[in-house]
Amino acid sequence: IGPMGRITIGLLAGSCLLGFGWLRMRTFIHQGSVFLIVGSTTVLLTLYAARSLYDFFTPLVALMVMLLSIVVVVLASISYQNRVLAIASMVLAGFAPLLTDAPQTDGVELFSYLMVVLVGTLWVVYVTKWRELSLYALLLVALHSVPYFMGAFSSQQDLLLLFAFGFTALIFLTNIVSLVKNIALPSSAVAMVIIGNGLFLIAWILTAGQKEWQSLLLTAWMIVFAGASFMAMRISKKTEIFYAHGLTAVVMLVAATAAELDGSALTLAYIAESLLVAFVVALFSRNMGTAMKASLVVIGPM
Repeated sequence: IGPMGRITIGLLAGSCLLGFGWLRMRTFIHQGSVFLIVGSTTVLLTLYAARSLYDFFTPLVALMVMLLSIVVVVLASISYQNRVLAIASMVLAGFAPLLTDAPQTDGVELFSYLMVVLVGTLWVVYVTKWRELSLYALLLVALHSVPYFMGAFSSQQDLLLLFAFGFTALIFLTNIVSLVKNIALPSSAVAMVIIGNGLFLIAWILTAGQKEWQSLLLTAWMIVFAGASFMAMRISKKTEIFYAHGLTAVVMLVAATAAELDGSALTLAYIAESLLVAFVVALFSRNMGTAMKASLVVIGPM
């Protein structure tokens, strides 16, 4: 059997396992899930062999075929309401770019793929209300961003920063829509997504943003998160969501100030900002207990 035959047999075997797993889930959920995961993994490893051993396909074509096999797993998780299967599909989606054996990583292609994965994940979250998937998707994007945080940049630096803004905006808008529609979601999971989203954005701005623009970018996003914080206070009674948006906005304010000042001037600015945070929270929340908690940020400059 030649190379083409080996790869064909591998892809057919993976496809058959996917089909059998889907049918098996009608009777045995867990057993069918195992066959689905094994089938998708077979497709991924076959395409990895096709790329690394025989140089078949292009990295982009291999990645798209891998994604198709993963989509089957995702659809099965929705059809049979299997949360674990959805999480397993995200793990496969995270490994897929590493199996294309590309000569060099194309940041635009990688982040375009991650954008598709994120949009698909948010759609699954909207359909199933499995809020933790948003956090896993954010973690997946963050892990693929680590090489860029460590300085692996090229001429695509500004474009990748725009992708980071897109990732942040998608997750942020999803949370706002859930808030406006008053969808019942676990507050702790939502709060973790909000804080993680903010930290991810700060890391990208401080890593890839032009030095002279960093404070302005951080201030602009700080206003967005601060507005969401007070929207949460007005619309929702869940204090975790209010604090999560507010804490993220404060961290952005701290980072923006640090980008502009240093030494004693930075300390004085932090003191003024800490008092301002407590005053603004008291003004908008009209709750002295909440304002007293917010005033604890003055511990930072002390």
